[in-house]
This record gives sequence, C-alpha cells and structure tokens, in this order.
Amino acid sequence: MYDDVIYKNRFVWNHEKNEINKKKHHISFENASDIFDDVFAVVVYDYENATDNEHRYRITGYTTYKPSFITVSFTQRELIRIFSARKANSYEKGDYFAHVKHST
Repeated sequence: MYDDVIYKNRFVWNHEKNEINKKKHHISFENASDIFDDVFAVVVYDYENATDNEHRYRITGYTTYKPSFITVSFTQRELIRIFSARKANSYEKGDYFAHVKHST
C-alpha cells in the first residue's frame, strides 16, 4: 500500500521509506527537510537515479539535528518528494564548504 505523508504542505514522502531510513541512517525525513532552508545548501543532479520521466537531485546541507551535515535525495513535483536522507560524505561536505567560501 502506498502510504504518503505530507509535511508542512511543502514535502511529501512514503511513510514506510521514512521508517526504513530512520533505522538505517538514524535520520527522519522530518529532520532532513530542514536542509532545504539552508541558504548554502548544494544541489546536484542525480544522474544515477534520474529517469526519462523524473528528474532526481541530491541536496547537501546543514541541519541542527545529528548528524549535522546530511544529503537528501529528492525530486520536485507539486511538493518536494524525499526519497532518502543520510550523513553527508567527505566529498559532499567539501563541496558544501567550498560553496560557502565562494558565496560569502
């Protein structure tokens, strides 16, 4: 059964995927959604997961929750659909700090 959750009228995700993500990565999609408000967040096109029918992206940014730097996979539909959230790797963190440095 497809069980979607709408959050803050801005985000949507599958309830089961959120539960799986919390167990696997210890990050809820509710907490992960905060990085979309990070003015320095870095968005990249996700060539590996995009299809002809759907563009997919990864956003890396800062959140006040632990872990502080996370990467979220998403697509933009009517709402932002979140697929996964995980701790950002060192390459993604490097991109983030380089972006901050060039933006300030």
